[in-house]
Amino acid sequence: MVKLPPKKIFDESKYYLQQLPSFSGKVKELVKKAGGPKRVIIFFLAFILVVSGTIYTVCFKKVPLKVSAYARPGSILIGDTLKFTFKVVMDKDTELEFPDIEQELQDFEVRNHESFEDVFFRKRTINRVYSITKYTPGEYNIAPMTLRYRDKGGIYWKTADTKEVTIRVKRLVKMDDMQPGRRIRTGEGLAGGGYRGTGMPSAGGEPGMGGGASVAAPIRYYIHDTEGPRRVFTVQDIVLRAVLYTIGGIVVLFIAVIVINTIRYKPEPGPEPVHVTAVKALDRLRSEKVLDKEGAKEFCLRLSRVLMGYVRIRYRMRPVEMTSKEFINDLETVEELTPDQKSFIKDSITLCDHVKYSVYEADKQQLDSLLKDVVKFVKETKLKEELEEENK
Repeated sequence: MVKLPPKKIFDESKYYLQQLPSFSGKVKELVKKAGGPKRVIIFFLAFILVVSGTIYTVCFKKVPLKVSAYARPGSILIGDTLKFTFKVVMDKDTELEFPDIEQELQDFEVRNHESFEDVFFRKRTINRVYSITKYTPGEYNIAPMTLRYRDKGGIYWKTADTKEVTIRVKRLVKMDDMQPGRRIRTGEGLAGGGYRGTGMPSAGGEPGMGGGASVAAPIRYYIHDTEGPRRVFTVQDIVLRAVLYTIGGIVVLFIAVIVINTIRYKPEPGPEPVHVTAVKALDRLRSEKVLDKEGAKEFCLRLSRVLMGYVRIRYRMRPVEMTSKEFINDLETVEELTPDQKSFIKDSITLCDHVKYSVYEADKQQLDSLLKDVVKFVKETKLKEELEEENK
């Protein structure tokens, strides 16, 4: 009964040289991970559209004029200070004529005023801040103010009005507490010694005074701010900055992903060295005890296939199945092998053929010795690059 030869031990397709991926290869790999060229193109066009729209809105689109007036806080104690702000948001090329703000604030005492100006691309913001106070309690209305404006170099003026601002000035004490001779306690949380807020020293047992501060008239507190005016951002400012920061974050994240993938890229492990595959196959012949279990013919059949496959791949001989005679003939064309090595290969294959196809009975010790010699030959003839890699 003819015994079929075993499957191929070597798969030549695994031993083709693999080049390291180029920059274009890395780009293709990233495109593939992103979902393919179509999806990348759609994302890119959407990104360009968002960036273009943002650039146009921020840099080129004309900013509509907005004018407002407000007081912070809207309710104070007598003598306290509040900030009245007249704010204009406009295009940077707009010309303005401000109203006489101090004239409109004539019912109040103006302690100081400041002006802030901020330009962000086409948008120009002007804040005129007045620190005002009032010593008479009541409710005061600041009438709407009219701002005149026109485009740069224009002829006709346009107007924009603010809304009316209401300010409430509260008494320090209630009207019921302002009866003569009535003792009241004021200014518990305010700094200062003596009768808090009055400037008078404290003296226990004074008539009508008792142990604390007692007054029969409104008390004037001189309170001043320890901080200057704060810049208030509009909703449009916050949204615009959020959009710009988001776009910038997406760009930075995209670049970071490319850089990280480039740095952390690890090429897939290459094919197993041919000498390793051959040594493993020879070790299986010994570990599986093929010689004892299946006989000398099966042992020599597998041994000759491993040896011929290793030599054919290692020295790039014809990648086709060959008979032993054809293989020995082609072996003469391999210049890398020494005459002694060629002679060893020929003798080994010839011995295996005699065992496989004739009644020649080989000694078990002889075949074990042949297996050791083949292993030694494989290890001695592996590539120099593989030797250097193992010595590292």
